[in-house]
Amino acid sequence: MQWSQLREGFGGRDSCLASRETMRAAATAVSKEPGRQVRTDERGAHLVDFHSALEGLAEELWTSDQWVDRFVRDGTGAKVPHTEVFVPTSPGQPYTLHSDSTADLHLCVGLDKGGRGTPTAKLVATVANQARPQSRSNSILMSTMPCIRDDNAGLHEMIGPWVVELQRTLTRGVAVGGTLRAVWLIWTGDLAFLSAFVGHAGATARFPCVFCPAVSRPGPLNAELIAKYGTLQRPDAPPADLRTRRQLQEAMEAFHTCDNDGLPLPLSPWQHLSIVKCPLMAVYPAEIAVIPLHATLGGTLTPIDLGLEAVYEAKGAAACIEAAESLGRTLLKDIRVSPVPYHGIALEGRECHRTSAKYPLICDALAPYLAVDKLASLRAGWTDWAAIVGTLNTASDVPLVEIE
Repeated sequence: MQWSQLREGFGGRDSCLASRETMRAAATAVSKEPGRQVRTDERGAHLVDFHSALEGLAEELWTSDQWVDRFVRDGTGAKVPHTEVFVPTSPGQPYTLHSDSTADLHLCVGLDKGGRGTPTAKLVATVANQARPQSRSNSILMSTMPCIRDDNAGLHEMIGPWVVELQRTLTRGVAVGGTLRAVWLIWTGDLAFLSAFVGHAGATARFPCVFCPAVSRPGPLNAELIAKYGTLQRPDAPPADLRTRRQLQEAMEAFHTCDNDGLPLPLSPWQHLSIVKCPLMAVYPAEIAVIPLHATLGGTLTPIDLGLEAVYEAKGAAACIEAAESLGRTLLKDIRVSPVPYHGIALEGRECHRTSAKYPLICDALAPYLAVDKLASLRAGWTDWAAIVGTLNTASDVPLVEIE
């Protein structure tokens, strides 16, 4: 009815607009495309053929000139050109990550839980190869499922059936503009979701990081572990390596064989690196993009709190309030947080925003309120924290999102 009224306003039959019947027929034809078919079961509503939906979206981006190539940068900051042709993985062969010079499609997949009344979980995929990766119109709703909790057990029920489909997409690749491209699968979400996804015990575990096996805190009881894995709290003993995809594969195999709780002598945390539940998928941990809001919680706030406490101790409540206002203006105007490609539009590839380079501005904002020795201690603390972040980002050729 609305289309008919719009067409009538432009002159009816004399306008260049199609009739209502033509529009309905076109919409019906589009709805019957393989990538738009939906099935329902006791878990919710799901796409029937995700691969077709992904190829359809990629082709729409390409033909409408919205496609944006995402390049990895080398050590000098130059883009690594796409010179290699993607070769699909042979049946029966294990999937391996393609090289940086292979033309690829960046597929971001994440779960979002919410909604009024009965909460629902939405499994959403988006292609980062576009100017606005978070555009809802250019996203793929893979599933909508009623849920109460999104813990590890719930995720196995909701995402488990999709694992095979995603693995198949990784091995097959996706046709874009007549060329077969590799698929870079990037899991997105907050740290709680990612911990549940890989079966991790969480931020309070002995090995609290989802990305690396670093120990939570230094101490004589952890000396042997620190020597092997490093620690998050000592720059002189930085994290040695990132977690590997093989570790998650071994955890999946172990949990499929028997549950740790059922063993006569359960495995200790340093034997399973705080992976206490069966991972949903053996992913490359470095290929995870954490929502920046959740990546910034904790690390930045603690040194700021210490600085304001030092001001309060030295000059009282009034000076502390004044210092907080000055610091707030600095954070808002001079530092800010740049978006990463999978939750915004600024940066490309696997690069991350580096607000650690602006940490001295925080100390400068507090300088008028602190004694020289207190200010020196605060600057040293920022330097140590920035060193840890730098180590995490340079521990591999695949930088992590910055833990600010």
